[in-house]
Amino acid sequence: MPLKLTILSLFFIYSSFCYSQNDPEDIITSFFDKYENNKINEAVDFIFSTNDFSSTSSEQIDNIKAQLVNSAKLLGKLHGKDNIKIKKIEDTVELHSFLLRYDLQPIRFTFIFYKPSNEWRLQNFLFDDEILDELSNASKIK
Repeated sequence: MPLKLTILSLFFIYSSFCYSQNDPEDIITSFFDKYENNKINEAVDFIFSTNDFSSTSSEQIDNIKAQLVNSAKLLGKLHGKDNIKIKKIEDTVELHSFLLRYDLQPIRFTFIFYKPSNEWRLQNFLFDDEILDELSNASKIK
């Protein structure tokens, strides 16, 4: 009986782990756990590994890694991240946008996830430093 209980417990732990890794929030958490520990390349590989159908080539992924590594070096220390916005279309598409607070200036990360049937996958990953310009433009009187 204890063996059955142990096996059943392990099954539920494994199932909940698999399920939790298929949720956009958990995927993002895993990404940032790596990114914030200066494992930028590993974080990028992880986030793109969620989509077997990605049209992003390995050369493009390497370019993204190089840009992020170089940006992190230039921007200084990372002091944290703030959630900018989450947008959802039913249980099919989710956009998650974050502001990363570096010494020099903030940058924005945007993750777009798509769930065609049962599993969430990264559809698009964007990063830019335009957030301050956008805020400035938004404050102009029209």
